[in-house]
Amino acid sequence: MKRKIKQWMTGLLVIICCFAFAPGMSEEARQIPESIVLGEDMETLFTQAMEGLLGVSYVPLAYLGCMPEEVHCFLCTGTVIYPGAAPAYKLVYVSALHEEEPRIVAIRDLDLAMLLETDPS
Repeated sequence: MKRKIKQWMTGLLVIICCFAFAPGMSEEARQIPESIVLGEDMETLFTQAMEGLLGVSYVPLAYLGCMPEEVHCFLCTGTVIYPGAAPAYKLVYVSALHEEEPRIVAIRDLDLAMLLETDPS
C-alpha cells in the first residue's frame, strides 16, 4: 500500500512539475517528453553531471523535458548524506551542449506553494 501511495504521489509531482519546471517560459520554448521514464541516454547524462558532487545524493525519479540550449530538467529526491536526513523533492537542471561535458546548471527545491501563486499581470 505504501508503495502505491508513493507511486501515486510521484506521478502527481511529475504532472505538477511539467507545468512548473521553467516558470515564465512559453510552452513552445520547452520540450515536454512523451514519457517521463528515464531512458538510458538521460540516465547516463544525469549520472555524468552528478560525478564529483559530494554531500548530497540525488536520485532521478522522472525526466521532465528540455529547455532551450540543451538544458534538461529532472525531478529528483535529494538527501543530505547524514544519518537520519530526510529526502526532499528537487528539480535538477543539467546542461548537455554537444561540445561540453554534462554539468549541473541549477538545483532548486520543489516549492509547491510557488505553483499556487498567480501572476499579477
